[in-house]
Amino acid sequence: MVPDYYTRKQTLTNAERYITPELKELEDIILGAEDKLFSLEYNLFSDVREQIAKEVERIQKTAKAVAAIDVFASLALVAERNNYVCPKMNERRDRYQERPSSGS
Repeated sequence: MVPDYYTRKQTLTNAERYITPELKELEDIILGAEDKLFSLEYNLFSDVREQIAKEVERIQKTAKAVAAIDVFASLALVAERNNYVCPKMNERRDRYQERPSSGS
């Protein structure tokens, strides 16, 4: 019923599964390629992680600088929207606030 060069691989419910030597070779090649792909991907991930680790101090300094710029930009935006001004100092070193005239 089944050719001699077919090998039974698995028995299923109400069916049987067979494989040929050529299919087995192809399966091995595909599974080997998948394993190689996972290995290459992990090696690339490890390389990227190591490079980032070498630069972590510089990355953290840059992130801190960007955060400071963000704070200053936000404060400047609020100051502009609310017409805030820098306080002036008089000769007695008392502060007083000068607001620009609203034009009305």
